[in-house]
This record gives sequence, C-alpha cells and structure tokens, in this order.
Amino acid sequence: MASVEPLKPNPPRKQPSLSRRLGGIFILAVALAIGVAWVAAVGYLFVNQRDATLDALRTDAGMLSTNAGAAFRFGGRTAVEETLGSLSRNPAVRWAFITRGDVVLASFGPAPNGAPTWDAQISPGSDHDFQVSLLGLRQKVEFDGRTQGWLYMEADLGPSNLRFLLMALLTFSFALLIVALALRVFQGRLRSIVTPILALTDLARKVTSSGDMSLRTDVTGYREVSRLGEDFNRMLVALERRSVSVQQELEDRRRIESHVEHLASYDHVTHLPNRHYFRNRLDLAVDKANRASEQMALLLIDLDNFKSVNVDLGHYAGDKLLEEVARRLSALLQSGDVICRIGGDEFAIILENLDIRGQAGQLAGRIITALQAPFMLEGNKTQVTASVGIACAPRDTTDSLTLVRFADAAMYRAKELGKNRWEQFSAEMRPKGRRPLEIKSQIRLGIQQAQFVLHFQPQFELATGRVIGAESLMRWQHPERGLLSPSHFIEVAEESGLIVPLGDLLLNQLCRQIKEWRAEGVPLPRISFNVSGRQFAQSGFMDRVLEILKDTGCPAGALEIELTESTLLMPGTDLVRTLETLNSRGLAIAVDDFGTGFSSITYLKHLPIDKLKVDKRFVDDIAENPNDLAIARAIVALGKSLQLDVVAEGVETLEQGKLLREIGCPSMQGYLMSRPLPAAKFAEFCNAHPELRQAGT
Repeated sequence: MASVEPLKPNPPRKQPSLSRRLGGIFILAVALAIGVAWVAAVGYLFVNQRDATLDALRTDAGMLSTNAGAAFRFGGRTAVEETLGSLSRNPAVRWAFITRGDVVLASFGPAPNGAPTWDAQISPGSDHDFQVSLLGLRQKVEFDGRTQGWLYMEADLGPSNLRFLLMALLTFSFALLIVALALRVFQGRLRSIVTPILALTDLARKVTSSGDMSLRTDVTGYREVSRLGEDFNRMLVALERRSVSVQQELEDRRRIESHVEHLASYDHVTHLPNRHYFRNRLDLAVDKANRASEQMALLLIDLDNFKSVNVDLGHYAGDKLLEEVARRLSALLQSGDVICRIGGDEFAIILENLDIRGQAGQLAGRIITALQAPFMLEGNKTQVTASVGIACAPRDTTDSLTLVRFADAAMYRAKELGKNRWEQFSAEMRPKGRRPLEIKSQIRLGIQQAQFVLHFQPQFELATGRVIGAESLMRWQHPERGLLSPSHFIEVAEESGLIVPLGDLLLNQLCRQIKEWRAEGVPLPRISFNVSGRQFAQSGFMDRVLEILKDTGCPAGALEIELTESTLLMPGTDLVRTLETLNSRGLAIAVDDFGTGFSSITYLKHLPIDKLKVDKRFVDDIAENPNDLAIARAIVALGKSLQLDVVAEGVETLEQGKLLREIGCPSMQGYLMSRPLPAAKFAEFCNAHPELRQAGT
C-alpha cells in the first residue's frame, strides 16, 4: 500500500505593509476621481464645441438662405452662386448647394455627384446630422413667405476634432502629473505616521519578550502621533509601577506565609517544631506505618521537677534550660527522626521505620543519661532528670491520638515508679473509664434513635457587632448522662468509622431545620457544619452532600463546610475537584483551626477557600503570650492579603476581643458574645436580629 504524505500547511502569505496598502487605495481613489472629472470635462467640452460649430453653421445658413431668396427673385442663378461664394470665408465648409425639387440651382465647392443625398441622412424634424468628422445642415430658402428651394451645407469637423484631441491629451497628462505629485506627498505624510507606529510596535515586542517595563519611546510628529507616544510611555510607567507593586505584594505575601508557617509550626524558645507540627507529622508517620506494615515509635519526655527551676531561678533560666535540653536531645537523633516541644517542659520524638524491637528503648536510655549531666544556669549547676514513655504503632494501636494517650500513660508510669527512667506501654496501662466498645455501641444506638442534636453559635462582626454567620455544633442527648459535648464521644466515633453516618445524620438534620426556618421567615445567616477528615476521605462524600441538599430542598448558599488543615493534607483524596464542585454549587468553604498545620498554607492559593478560622488555642493566651498574638496577627494579615474572611474562635474575655480588634480581625465567635444555642433558642436569637443577611439569596 502506497504511503500517503501528510498534507503540509500552506506557508502564511506575507501581508502587505500598511503604507503600501493605503498608498494603493489612495492611488485608486485619486485616479478614479480625476478620471471621472476628466471624462466629464472632456465630454462637456466636446459637446460644447460641436454645438458651437452647429450654431455658427446655422448662422451662415440663415444669412445665405435670406440672401439666396432675394437673389432668386431678382438676380437669377448667377446672383445665387455669388451669394454661395461668400462661404469661402469659412474654411470649415466643404461644400454647399441650393436645390429646387431635384434640380441643383447653385453650388459651392465639390458638391456631391447627382442629386443631393442629405435628405436621407437628416432625420425628420431635424435640420442637421452629425457624423464622425462631418456636419450636415439643411435650411429652407424663402422670400416673401414663399419657399424658393433648399440650402444644403456640409462642414468638416476634422481640424476642430484634432485640436480637441490634443487638448484632451494635454489635460490627461496634466491629471497624471497631479496624481503622481499627490501620491508623493501622501506617501511622505503616511510615512511620517506609519514610522512612529512601527517604532511603537517594535517597542511593544521588546517589552513583551524581555519583560523590561523601563523601556520608553521617543515618538514625535503630528499631534495625534505624539499624543499616542506619550500615552504609550504613560502606560509603560503605569505597568512598571504595577509590576513593582505586584512583586512587592507577592514578596509580602510570601513573607507573611513564611512567618505564619514558622510561628504556627515552631517553638520560639527552643526553635524546635511545636505541638501543631507534631500532631500533623505524627498522623503522617502512623498512616505510613499502617500502610507499609512498618513499626514506628513515639517517645514522650517530661522533665522532672522543672517548675522548681522556674521558681528558684526565674523564667529566663527556665527558658535557657529548655534550650539546652533541646540541644542535647537533638544531638542524640539520627537523620529522619523528628523532635518537637509539645508543652511547657514536654518533648516528643517520632522514630520511623524501626529496625529492631528495642531501638526506641535504647534511645530512651541515652536520653536519660544525657539529661543527668548538670546544666549551668545563672552561674549555678542545676540537676534535671526526665521520665520517658514509649508507645509503638501499629503494634500498640493504629490511631495517632490513641498512640499519644498510650505514650502518655507509659510516661506517667515512669514517674510513678520513681522518675528518671523510661517505660514501654503495655496493656495494663490502658486508661481507666468507659471502654471504647461500650461507647461505640451506644453511639450506634444513638444514631438509630436520633439522640444527636445540633446547637448553634453565632459569629459577630467586630466593627459593628452585626451577626454574619453561625457554626452548628454536635451534641449528644444521652438518655443516662445528659447533654454531652463531642469530647465525650468524637474520638471513638472517628476510630470506629461511625463519624460517617453520624455526620450524614446531622447534615440532614441541619438542612431540614434550615428549610423549616426559612419557611417560617426566620432571618438566617449562613450556617457552617464541621466535616472530619474521615468523612471527607470517605468515597462518595460529595455525592452524599449534594443528594442531602436535593432531598431536603435546602439551598446550598445557606451552608458552609468547615475542614481542618489536616484534612487538606490527607493523601488519596480528590481534594481540589471535590471542593471546586461543592463551591460551584454555592457552598462556602472554611478552614477550621487554622494555624495548627505545618504545610497547608500553599493550598490556599489553589483551593476555593472563603474563610479562615483562627484556632482557639491561639486566642486563649493572646493577652499573655506574645507568640500567640503574633500568630493571630499574621493569620489576619494573610487572610486580608488573600481576600479571605477571618473568624477568631473561642473569644471569652473583653481583653481578647479588644486585642483582636486592634490587629484588624474582622469577626469572632465565643462565650463573650453567645454560647452555643439549641435550635429553638437560636431561632429566637435570629428573630431578634432582623439585620441578618439571608444566605443563598
């Protein structure tokens, strides 16, 4: 089979320049104008010349016919011929003759042979006939009102036609000269316009290719062209300023992001990663160990009698001690190990991919030994010891929160046994209290019997006190223990997977409640609902949300989804597609507990986020801890830079509210303004605030 060569695209035709195109149009327009004018003028002159010749011949014929009539009457034929002889003065007349009937009575010049033929050529009702170079005329010869005969004359138009032709050629040549001169002048003027435009085009191309906004043009010329050059330079100045502004804004944003990440993730005393970093890093390490069937360990380290150092030597000495402890602990670690300061005198070490069973215990023994060496504080030798608790995953548990509890239990066992030692978690160390299996069974029953309800906490605009939103909060109306907060059951619900049906139940309840309130005319703000990472990662989460909205008839614009930072970092979720789809349907997206993550800030650039919620832990000590105040200020600045709403959570004192207002935080929620309200009380609250914005309308 013969191969078929692919069709090659035709090369692009070279486009003619603007000056050449306009020059051609100008020549055509001028040529047409002059040509039409020349034809009209030549035609007009030709007709005038012909009419003038006819008028002159008619004048001669009139005089001849009068004189010839008298000559016929009194002088006879000889007198008539003498009368015709006067035509010799008119060189245009070729011949003339007078007839009576078919008889030629007199003639001038070389008259035609035989009888005259002009009667056949001259149209009836006319006295003349024009041919190319001849003019024939017929005139009645009368005397005393009686017809004596007919006068026929013929004039030669050749000489006058020749003179007219020469005149026409001369005027045509003059017209061509005018066209050439006009074209020359037009091209000069056009070049003075096109050349500056081409210079502007070249400059635009250079700016585009190099990105150098400092280039300028010196285009001059006509007022309009000069104005174009000035406007082009002003545009480049504006672009240059905007480019500098954008670069500065991007640099400020990167600096804010870096500052927020550092403040949110690192301790300002020891410069180690803090508890927020630790929580996320531990989640990733446990998840990796579970998937790869590897062992990892968590070591919790608590300094013994650290408070006595602060009391005896002061807080400055206590900070110096923490710095030195951090240095000694870091020196014991290998590449890949993670150490964090998670509390006042508490440290945590994450060991991944343990090679041998006792590797964590060996490190714990070296830690005990390293910290037994004296510390020099304020010129004094100070002795400090530590208690270490160890728990492993997935051997002890597959859940990161449970792993922390187990390591904490092991650490307190070490303290109970005399301190300055380490202990490995064992089954008998499990915390006392209700067994998870019992709580799990009760949660399942509570879902079936709809024991779970929602309370609502309003969100207020700091500047005006206006209500701008509300958060729905989960509560368990336990038949025996009363109203329980999530701290009593959420951990078991997460571990058991019951958080998924529980979340669906409460979202359905929230949507139906909103639909009912709207039907009753209750003025509602947008209401948020919390989604755990387990719910979000569950297959079909987005479809379930959209299905609940459809089944309940609740408008999507009335709802806001709250996700934690750790959820944004979960692997294996189609995060962007899910959030973009939900956001496109009208749901707002908020990031809960913002500032507790360690690498999710970059997600804000790529995800359809509408709101950041400052974590309560930063608000609690905002009046006493400059670090927490700095974190809150950085989050507010970041939110403003990204044009996101910012809400501070857990505001409980007037001093906290005042500081938040001073750093520019736009809104807040907390006990200072309102506790979470049950549905009926919240409806009364909304009715008492008619200025509420209707969500989704």
